[in-house]
Amino acid sequence: MAKRILNYRNKVGDFTYKAELGRIYDFPDSTFQRLYPYIQLPETRPDRYSRTKGTAVRARTASGPNYTYTRERERFILAPFNINSADTTALKQIRGIGSKLSARIVKYRDGLGGFHSMAQLKEVYGLPPAVVDSLDKYTFVAKSNTIRQLSLNQATANELKAHPYISSNVARAIVAYREQHGPYRQIEDIRQIKLVTQELFEKLQPYLVL
Repeated sequence: MAKRILNYRNKVGDFTYKAELGRIYDFPDSTFQRLYPYIQLPETRPDRYSRTKGTAVRARTASGPNYTYTRERERFILAPFNINSADTTALKQIRGIGSKLSARIVKYRDGLGGFHSMAQLKEVYGLPPAVVDSLDKYTFVAKSNTIRQLSLNQATANELKAHPYISSNVARAIVAYREQHGPYRQIEDIRQIKLVTQELFEKLQPYLVL
């Protein structure tokens, strides 16, 4: 891969912005995502939508062969962006995502309090697998990501059930347990509630605080 990067640079010229690295043939998306924060290049290039490059074209004329230049639009390359700070306009840059899907992604994200894992995108209703793959390629959850959390000792049943992972029955059970046994001493205490399965607990845990 290192040789491939050098070969590309020798043939095409110096890299001008981060996402250009993704143009290298067979460059793994996962590797690009890991490298992205460490690439010492600008995030974007000036006028990235209209930049063109010249291509020499040989044309025969009455006096013999001649060379002219045509203008060819350079392929647009989308730089990866933070899924938790993206708005619908940013999401619609990804192929397959229109107004409805972008709004649905943002609504689900805000309902959760933010994504803590890219795997949660599969939970968004109506997202085709191809779109999920594209989101994996062009978006990321920042390492310094901060999600909105619910207080087990202060949140009301209505506040709890507003979270996509918490049903009305579970919300009422969480509050009832608190009223019967006193404040929760640790997050794991909600496992004492029969409705809170291990699977549900693992999904909820990042979003809970005492």
